[in-house]
Amino acid sequence: MTTIYKILFEVQVLHEFYLTNQDNTSIFEGNAAARQVFLNNRFLKNARSISSDLRYLVPPAMQAVFNKYRLRLLAGYTGFKVAIEVTPVILGGNIKAWQPVVALPADLDIQVMLLRKDNIIDIYTNRRLQTNIKAAGYFSNDDLPGAKFFPFLSNPVTAFNGTTAYEQGELASFGFNDTRAFFVDNGGTDQWLSQTVGGYYNEADHLLVSPYFNYTFPVANTVTQATFTLKDSTNATVQTLAASNGSKRLYTAALQFDVAKLKTTGNHTIDNTVLYTLEVNGDGGYTNSHTLLFLKEPAIDQKDIWGMVNIKPAPTNASFNIIDNTGLLITRRDAANAVLVPPPIFEIWVKSRLSFWRYTNIDGGVLQNGTQPDLLFFTNGRLVSGNPRSHTYYPTLYKKADSSLHYLPNPKAYEPVRVEGNRLYSEIPVPTSEMFPLGP
Repeated sequence: MTTIYKILFEVQVLHEFYLTNQDNTSIFEGNAAARQVFLNNRFLKNARSISSDLRYLVPPAMQAVFNKYRLRLLAGYTGFKVAIEVTPVILGGNIKAWQPVVALPADLDIQVMLLRKDNIIDIYTNRRLQTNIKAAGYFSNDDLPGAKFFPFLSNPVTAFNGTTAYEQGELASFGFNDTRAFFVDNGGTDQWLSQTVGGYYNEADHLLVSPYFNYTFPVANTVTQATFTLKDSTNATVQTLAASNGSKRLYTAALQFDVAKLKTTGNHTIDNTVLYTLEVNGDGGYTNSHTLLFLKEPAIDQKDIWGMVNIKPAPTNASFNIIDNTGLLITRRDAANAVLVPPPIFEIWVKSRLSFWRYTNIDGGVLQNGTQPDLLFFTNGRLVSGNPRSHTYYPTLYKKADSSLHYLPNPKAYEPVRVEGNRLYSEIPVPTSEMFPLGP
């Protein structure tokens, strides 16, 4: 008897770093069909992708689920696919459909880990540099903790808060379909760059932690002692921990929560009842609150985990279903075997690190003031881009006021940013030349 597998769903990690054109247009600017054409063109060119820096793994606690429901994980060009063993079904009009050999419960968790191959992805990915907790991303087609909008697996970007100390590139929502990225301009004024409408990976996705992690206090707060109160979804206290450094400043506290008291991704169906709130109170008036989802995967090193994808067959929003109400796969083919309905494709949109590009004479000379005046400004013998620019693997061009494109050197693809106050810089050493003459 022939064994048949069909694609149940696909997850694409669309990272701006690898998916930006020379003219600075990116994959985010097209519709769903255009995005697939974009990816296909890159694939045919054997262009580097996010799968060079991430690997995909079925977590140990999920192996039995994959075996029971005849699921298979397939790595892809920019993400992964999950296939399932099926039997064919012929519907009216000779339409072809497929039924899982083992029926999928509507609330089943299908988890796949996104693991770092090294630390490169952290260099070019847009994320806060200063965080209290180094949590990993949690991506799902279910509404946890916020409502999802097809095809995006990220949580909605948090609304702008005037009391928040934003970092360069950090995203905030200013209303429906109005997401912006923060930066401080050359005059020291807060500015916001509008973003293409879409569901971006953002700080609200950072939920996933092990029961053992470090808590880092902001540099702006002097804390010598603190209490950490973990509460469950009913607001009941699960555990309280304390940390102190006597009269000296407490920079970091090592927290160890009792696994036996926790519902984790490895021992419980993931829904809002598995979310915890960590309330932090320190001397000097420090308070903070964090939403957490605990991971129970001792076989996986926490520092390797960039994120987890969790797909449910029939989540709250029916647009994300991977099976229909009769238990069949979503995909359909006609009598001629042409695709009528493809397998669902879910997307994670990831912005690149946003930095000012700073040109410095390679021999330490002072660059000429007024060079490229419509693109660069002069400061302390160096020339800096007027606005921060996204990191990209392939070189991009500047756009002038008349929309013409202009070449200036790009930073090295995997060069870390330099942090100076509330600004991030990419350093670009340049030789003395007609493009970058020395000043008088």
